[in-house]
Amino acid sequence: MKTDIYPRISAVAEYLERNEPTEAIVKEFIAKWNVKERTIKWYITLAKDMVAERREKQKVIIENVRNEAIADAARENILSDLELEAILCSIARGEAREQKIVSRGKVKKVKRSPSFLDSIWAIDRLWRRRGLYKPATNLPNNQAMIIEYKVERPEDITHIENT
Repeated sequence: MKTDIYPRISAVAEYLERNEPTEAIVKEFIAKWNVKERTIKWYITLAKDMVAERREKQKVIIENVRNEAIADAARENILSDLELEAILCSIARGEAREQKIVSRGKVKKVKRSPSFLDSIWAIDRLWRRRGLYKPATNLPNNQAMIIEYKVERPEDITHIENT
């Protein structure tokens, strides 16, 4: 009379997943299935492979879910170049923007106008991104610095004249 060993291996695998010691598994199933110790040890060996496969599949699923969560967070938080340009332009113009502030455990939205230094910083970033000027270098005494501007739009000329 042959028995199907898959249900037996699955039963042993359940015990292994619960971190039962090998001796306890052997004692439990020798009496239950009326088989020899070496048969149970063989089942344990096969069950360990089954448990390892299950854990590997779980790791892959967890890793996929983690990667999806990271990708979703990145999509939500990373601004496109156009969005970043629009934000920098609004700061440079001094337009008020909403800012979230936590006060006494509550999140409040407050309109805040950028400071003069914020505007200067935004202009600097915009010009660097556009490549309109080369950063200043420290020059020794009695030397002139020549700044080369790339003019792409009419408003760039007015900005250069005002500096």
